[in-house]
Amino acid sequence: MQGTQAAMRPTLQEALGSVNSEVKNRIRGAQVLIKPNFVDPQIPRACSTPAAIGTVARWAFFHGADRVLVGDDGCLHSQEKMLGSGIKTFSSRAGDLLGVTDELRKVVAETGKKAGYIEMASLRTVEFEGILLRDTSEFMVVNLTLPKVHGEYEFSGVCKNLIGLIPPEKRSETVHPSSGREIGLELKYAVSSDTSIKPLCSPQIVYVDESNRQKQFDVMQKLINYARTAGNFLLHVIDGSMGLILHEHFGPRVKLGFAAAGTDPVQVDSICYKYLNIPSVFYLPGGQVGKMAGKQVLIYDSDSQGLWTGLELSNKK
Repeated sequence: MQGTQAAMRPTLQEALGSVNSEVKNRIRGAQVLIKPNFVDPQIPRACSTPAAIGTVARWAFFHGADRVLVGDDGCLHSQEKMLGSGIKTFSSRAGDLLGVTDELRKVVAETGKKAGYIEMASLRTVEFEGILLRDTSEFMVVNLTLPKVHGEYEFSGVCKNLIGLIPPEKRSETVHPSSGREIGLELKYAVSSDTSIKPLCSPQIVYVDESNRQKQFDVMQKLINYARTAGNFLLHVIDGSMGLILHEHFGPRVKLGFAAAGTDPVQVDSICYKYLNIPSVFYLPGGQVGKMAGKQVLIYDSDSQGLWTGLELSNKK
């Protein structure tokens, strides 16, 4: 698996390298916060890979970042596990388990710059549209995730990764269904012998209590609004070298072989779920796709190394 990650790193490098100069200029002299997808240090398959985090850190330093920090709050039950084992949030101890600490040491040795972890719990909270969020205003933020099939959200991309901005102790009451229950779940997928998968899947989920679904949509929309208006969200990146199917934590990892980078989280997710041939994502209604003219998403595919922009990607492959 490590070999696969290393081989796919150039794809992410190319996607980041094609980001426009306006974004790159905002990095110079800044503290950059990489907000990865950390679920549980005991479940590395569900977390952003060390190679992807290192690639983003090197890219930020290349364009003049003064310091790079890595931080995320895992999901609620994972937080309980971390607290029980003495891990406050996502600390260097958790990073050791995932191999991220070694990757950051390499970055520091190569660049001579400062890189490390930040305890997200050390940040103050701010209220935005009625929900409490970690205040990341002192950083330029790179929202980094890997694509997954998610039982509650159908597709988990950069928009879903924004939930990590909600403090864990508030997350359950803010986001997750309290009385909703899945009564139907059908996953259609085709995994070849080399673990490649296209399309990723077609999840169809029905909830007993649709009000919970609406609640989740409302919270997701507020998080998207925050990312669009806060002014310090530099980039939204999907590391699609690998993906997770069947379950967002324990499902098998499969080769996907692409990377995407863009300044708008909705468009990044919209393009990627079209690329993966996922028919619908409840928090990304089709009507929003048409409102994003002028925004750009850069996707590199590992098979052809081709570059496509915008919705044209949905016609490829």
